[in-house]
Amino acid sequence: MSTPVSSSEESSVASSSGYFDDYFDNEAVVSRLLVPLGPGGDRRYSTVTFDEAADLQMASPLQVAAPDSVLLFDGVFVLQRALVAYWELGVYLYAREDGILRRGVARDSERFGGEEATLRSLTTNFLPGYRRYQEQHDPAAAAHVVVDNTDPQHPVVRKFDPPAS
Repeated sequence: MSTPVSSSEESSVASSSGYFDDYFDNEAVVSRLLVPLGPGGDRRYSTVTFDEAADLQMASPLQVAAPDSVLLFDGVFVLQRALVAYWELGVYLYAREDGILRRGVARDSERFGGEEATLRSLTTNFLPGYRRYQEQHDPAAAAHVVVDNTDPQHPVVRKFDPPAS
């Protein structure tokens, strides 16, 4: 879940700390998704709090998960201290920065208006935030499973330490 980027916040989000600290709404992730779907939760959850394309806050209708549901959560920066306690199993996909840039440009060029704009956004916003995340939270150490995804056609499991049942 991401937070809105208003013109007054753009300079904050454009910095590495702004992107890492302000772009993702961890409070909403916890209160609207992880707590309701966690142990003792009421299973009533929301998946969307912000429409990034329209740059608007929104509230998706509450949904109710079946009692035997399992949440698989995919995202960046999810093994940070604010969230790691909510995961029963954390998987970290490692990739070198050149691979992150190559895949990001291929994935997001249409969305960001071309390869050059996408590369600029990734190198200005994402990579500094990614480096900060690495330094402050050590996601590989926090994860139960670490997969070296340098070559997506041949991923390598580097760590496998599942939690005790």
